[in-house]
Amino acid sequence: MGVNDVNFPTNVRSDEEAIQYLGLMVQALKSQTYTSLTGASATLTAAQMVGGVVDVNGGSTFAMTTDTASAIVARMQALDANAGVGSTAQFAVVNDNSGTLTYTAGTGVTFIGGLPTNLTQATATIRKFQIKILTLTTVSLTVVG
Repeated sequence: MGVNDVNFPTNVRSDEEAIQYLGLMVQALKSQTYTSLTGASATLTAAQMVGGVVDVNGGSTFAMTTDTASAIVARMQALDANAGVGSTAQFAVVNDNSGTLTYTAGTGVTFIGGLPTNLTQATATIRKFQIKILTLTTVSLTVVG
């Protein structure tokens, strides 16, 4: 696989990274939760977050706010009636922008693992998150990849 293969983000530089990237895309397409965002800012919906892949492209810096914890919990419960405290889901964000992506936690959402309230993601990177329900009105987001 070439370093600058036009079919992958610039940070996908090996066969293993390509396989992981394609796995994310297949899962998102199967669950119909692939979203492409352009512009300068957006608020992610719970539907985009829970099990989704979000591709940010077409600009320079980008500001992204997560949905509220209550909305995220409601989405998880809509997909799985047994979802409750301790349940998890994942999503990924591909930053294909030419600049940094900055995250802000929505109401009831906390970034875990020493992450600041406003988390940044460099250009040409993929970041995977795990969502965990802490209470019915609070969730944590942990970077897992």
